Amino acid sequence: MMKPHLTMEEMEAFRRGRLAEEELASVFAHLRECRECGVRWPSIEAAAAAMVTDLAETEHPDLEELFAYVDGEHSDEIAQHLDECEQCSADVADAMRERFRLRRQRGWPRLAAAAAVAIVIAGAAFWFAQRPPVTPAPQPQPHHPIVVTPPPHGEWDSLVAEARSKGALPMPGIVRELRGDEETFRGQQAAAAGLRLQPAGTVVASQQPQLTWRAKNGERYVVTVVCNDVVAATSGPIAGGEWTPPRPLPRGSNCAWQIERQSDHAVLPAPPLPQPMFRVADDASLAAITKAEAQQPRDEFVIGLLYARAGMQREAEEHLQAYVETHPADAVASKLLKSIKTW
Repeated sequence: MMKPHLTMEEMEAFRRGRLAEEELASVFAHLRECRECGVRWPSIEAAAAAMVTDLAETEHPDLEELFAYVDGEHSDEIAQHLDECEQCSADVADAMRERFRLRRQRGWPRLAAAAAVAIVIAGAAFWFAQRPPVTPAPQPQPHHPIVVTPPPHGEWDSLVAEARSKGALPMPGIVRELRGDEETFRGQQAAAAGLRLQPAGTVVASQQPQLTWRAKNGERYVVTVVCNDVVAATSGPIAGGEWTPPRPLPRGSNCAWQIERQSDHAVLPAPPLPQPMFRVADDASLAAITKAEAQQPRDEFVIGLLYARAGMQREAEEHLQAYVETHPADAVASKLLKSIKTW
């Protein structure tokens, strides 16, 4: 007769490597027989595989300490541990992802958020028992501009024709996704107006975008960036209002970021507002833009449309503005430029 399902206490003790040899053998035997106790969480796949060899050698922070860190209670000891431990770094990323999601739903109490996060982190202990080890994804490589010959005439005729027939450029779906619902995004803009957090709600071309905010004199800040549910970059204390990730962020990824004020360890933007989000442009979008920019003579109208399609609002405005200034009689182009400015 198979023993009852594992308890939360057994799950946590197993995850932290605190079970005696007999108890550990019993847990492994139960996991081999009981599929219900295997909770799968794809976003922590690589970290779960690494857990197999890591648990027996490393002392990890308690769940309460990780919750406190996610809630803005900064600890140099935990920050150093996260730099060295892929598993706990993935756990913190999952916790932050849950917090971002729950904040968008407005009205969930903190206890409900903590319970959801606890389920995410505790589930990691069982996932690897039913999945084979996986190879960690390769580190993203810096993007090098593609050198191409000018494209044949008419390559973007359909894009131009569609834009002119509609007379407007609607907000791309990816930009709408980054901003969430309109009411939340307006509230975020209003509350963060004094902070001037950028980039937010847009797509960026660089894999190492400059993150900027309005800093107070004498204040220091710590920046955290989460891409695809994994902590991608964390700064040390910064005296100023700008920071660039030291390593390239993965292309095609959605990234959320926040700053922590060191004087009182307040996380900004303050809850319940979500953190600002941006997307790192994918290779396909950049390849099309690079082709258009290689044309001689350059077609600012086409380049502007390609930037707009990719969700890069500021660049789209700049190129369409350049076209309108040299083609003042093109009324449709002026309408398209105005429509982008309303995003």
